[in-house]
Amino acid sequence: MKPEILVLVPIYAPTLAALEREYAVHKLWTVRDPDAFVNEISGRVRAVVTTGSSGIESRLLEALPHLEVIGCFGTPHGAVDLALAKRRGVAVTNTPDSITGDVADLAMGMIVAVMRRSRRGAGRVLG
Repeated sequence: MKPEILVLVPIYAPTLAALEREYAVHKLWTVRDPDAFVNEISGRVRAVVTTGSSGIESRLLEALPHLEVIGCFGTPHGAVDLALAKRRGVAVTNTPDSITGDVADLAMGMIVAVMRRSRRGAGRVLG
């Protein structure tokens, strides 16, 4: 039987697919009554996946008695009650600066495109 995890918000589809291969994934954003759903699965969930901007509400963290880890894509600036997680023995992971290089690459590409007006030329060629 696969360990059960709760994904709070939509995440990158290939990442979600990889999680679904290894875990029984519950997608909170797809259910009609999130509170009732959490109440139903709370005793089986061992991990939560979220984003830095969405985080996890303290009441949800408290509602999951067997929670071991919160995996956060991005840095949860105030979106996760770290003190509560620590008191409960729940590890909190994040991905600080994971896209810094990609963002810089994109910014430089956009600067070159603006300077060379390549978008204007591409629009004429592509329609």
